Amino acid sequence: MNDRIALIVERIRSIPRGQVQSYGGIDPAAPRLVGRVLATTHRDLPWHRVVRADGSIPQGERQRKLLRKEGVPMRGDKVDMKRARPSSLSPFKGEGQGEGRVQQQRRSGTAPRRRPGGSSP
Repeated sequence: MNDRIALIVERIRSIPRGQVQSYGGIDPAAPRLVGRVLATTHRDLPWHRVVRADGSIPQGERQRKLLRKEGVPMRGDKVDMKRARPSSLSPFKGEGQGEGRVQQQRRSGTAPRRRPGGSSP
């Protein structure tokens, strides 16, 4: 296992009970790698504590039940991300404070705009 994957596994394990983290919050530069690690790692990981940045739950009702059982704050069918994220999760080595490239571009106004209907320009 390479160092980046080991750090992703460590960060997933560090998510406290009753809280969640987004894929990009675990590794801002490679959120899809986080999903791949969750899908292919056969270690005992709290996979259900990893959700999308908007609070939507990728694994459906099974994941929702596990999150509710732990007392994760919800807003309708989504996780209330303002209340459910850990207050302190150390930044990924070599990255900013949880901001990936796209978030930095959005903040600076240089990110590509999406067209209505969800397609990119």
